[in-house]
Amino acid sequence: EHGLVEPPERPDQRLALIGAAACWIGALVLALVVRRDRHPFAIDKLALRLVEHRLFGIPIVPYSLATTFVRLGTPSDFVIVLGALVATSLLARDRFVACLSVAPPIALIITEAIAKPVVGRYGGHVYSFPSGHATAISAVAMQVAVLCYRRWGRRCIATVGLGLGLMTAITILAIVRTQIHLLSDT
Repeated sequence: EHGLVEPPERPDQRLALIGAAACWIGALVLALVVRRDRHPFAIDKLALRLVEHRLFGIPIVPYSLATTFVRLGTPSDFVIVLGALVATSLLARDRFVACLSVAPPIALIITEAIAKPVVGRYGGHVYSFPSGHATAISAVAMQVAVLCYRRWGRRCIATVGLGLGLMTAITILAIVRTQIHLLSDT
């Protein structure tokens, strides 16, 4: 009657928890590696060369496109996108996902107020790891994934996951291209 799929099956819940745990473990390991280090790693230099490279005279990551994607991680655009997600959730009659919209701002607050000072990696004159831009776009992507999953079930996972993964990857490359962060900060 309300168009939502039933709660996820146990294997889906386990898979989501395993994925979340893997992301947390990866972030913690990276935090230990970059802790208090101000210098770029070899992967950072390679990533910067890649995003600034030209193929047949055309930039692989055009700067103007990069700045557009980077804006998605700024507070004003983050609030607008999150508001659109809440509105979409309410239009889809999914109050759970609308309420879940508190998670991205909480993730951003944890990143900015707790994780950055604890890790202590400076990029210029500010803490740089973990990236607030990358946190914002990843949190919004997860919110969209949950909304789509609850609306259409498993059949949307591959398509939506690929699209959101691509959008997140492009945003990370854009962050590197505009030199807001090193790749290892994201």
